[in-house]
Amino acid sequence: MNFNRHFLIFVAILIAVIMNACKSTRHLNENELLVSKVKVKVTNDALDKEAMFGLVKQKPNRRLLGIFPLYLGIYNLYYDKAESRIKDAIGEAPVIYDSLLTKKTTNQLKLYLNNRGFYDSQVSYTTDIKKKKIKVEYKIDEGVPYKIKDLNYSITDKTIYYHVTQDSSNLLIKPGKRFDVDLLQEERNRLTRLIRNEGYFYFSKEYIYFEADTNQNKASLQLGIKDVEKKTYEDEVYYEPHEKFTINNVFVRLNYDNQLTYQIASDTLYEKNIYFIDEGSFKFKPKAIARSIFIRKGELYQLKNQDLTYRNLSALRAFNFISIRFEKDFENPNSLNCFINLSPRKAKSFTIEAEGTNSGGNLGISGNVGFQNANAFKGAETFSVRLKGGLEAQQVLDNESNSNITSGLPFNTVEFGPEVNLDIPRFLLPISADQFSARTNPKTTINMSYNFQQRPDYTRRISKIYLAYSWNETAEKTHIIQPIDVSYIKLDKSLNFQNRLDAINNPFIQNSYRDHFITATKYSF
Repeated sequence: MNFNRHFLIFVAILIAVIMNACKSTRHLNENELLVSKVKVKVTNDALDKEAMFGLVKQKPNRRLLGIFPLYLGIYNLYYDKAESRIKDAIGEAPVIYDSLLTKKTTNQLKLYLNNRGFYDSQVSYTTDIKKKKIKVEYKIDEGVPYKIKDLNYSITDKTIYYHVTQDSSNLLIKPGKRFDVDLLQEERNRLTRLIRNEGYFYFSKEYIYFEADTNQNKASLQLGIKDVEKKTYEDEVYYEPHEKFTINNVFVRLNYDNQLTYQIASDTLYEKNIYFIDEGSFKFKPKAIARSIFIRKGELYQLKNQDLTYRNLSALRAFNFISIRFEKDFENPNSLNCFINLSPRKAKSFTIEAEGTNSGGNLGISGNVGFQNANAFKGAETFSVRLKGGLEAQQVLDNESNSNITSGLPFNTVEFGPEVNLDIPRFLLPISADQFSARTNPKTTINMSYNFQQRPDYTRRISKIYLAYSWNETAEKTHIIQPIDVSYIKLDKSLNFQNRLDAINNPFIQNSYRDHFITATKYSF
């Protein structure tokens, strides 16, 4: 009865709010209009209607289920109260029509169309006023879009010109495509990555520009790349080609926070042309960390190697902080020193979880205790142990069996079991792991688990072990091979339950309650 009373009160309040919303204009001044509807009419499918609607400066008040202006109704309901938490938190003041904002919207829409290549477009709007409410409709005549006619280059740096033209097959700007400013920006970003991958560390997209000559809905484009502007002591401007850089030395600080904060004395190890600096204990094996680093002494600077190093170090899940920076080596022309600063996260952790369960109406409680070591063997290996357990009141298949196996508790099912997992950030094979590219972020997983379940009908034991190898072909493609996947299921049935299975005489059901030994080899993509 209390529930029904509260529900009726809630419905009454909701009706009052909706009634107030229906009188949404009652608090408006004489010359004010409420924006009740806004529409952007677009006929060309090449344009993003949602993006254009997002440019509208004034939109109607939000509506519940797209019908009821609930938030405006709440605002009006508490209109006379100067201080109201409900009005401030949930209520929404009426959107008062502003003709100036409507004109700004038309200008924004026109600018948007220009950037999409519709330079001959027309943007207008109409209004419909009824009972102090106004509907605004923006009408767009897109016109014929401008398309790219041809592309020419203005690049004085012959080396950069060579790299750009050699990669012309990947150009985003091609004759016949719509003249779109966003497309030009994408091309600038693509060329910037291309050039930085050729050793030009200080190159940025600001050096790339486009000039367009438009005529009869066609655009002839010129792609230019500026040289580096420099000044003499007399402030005279001159230009030089961009510099290419190679990597001189690579320094890795393995416990950067402590070294920075406490100025602790450090030791240095040299492994795979990389200097590893630590407090002396070397919690991580330098060789293991070196597998994830692709910035090496003597090699050309490449942005993709910097990104790949950051991504693979992050994938180790062993560090809270990862920083990669470069400094010009003034003793060696066109050389960079690389500093990789790493702050390890706490290696060992414990977790305890408990929960109530409801599986198909079967109530129960469960919990698990876990331990994890994120650097088990000093190679960023993740070792974890988890013990799961639970009690549940399940429907008994054999009515003659004892339905309660826990003294004084309503549960008839007990389940528990441990799981051990080891993730190794390399391929663990008889063959040397160095023969496989570390760029693919290879990983070996060994997993063992055991599950014990006792209920009145039967007792079941499940043992499972598998070995898995995984690697990333690209950022979007992952391969997982499990050459070993073995499961053993042992089932001890009660006599009454066995008699019932025999009486059913269904081969499928009988097979579900037999012992099983399953071996498999799996591949996932």
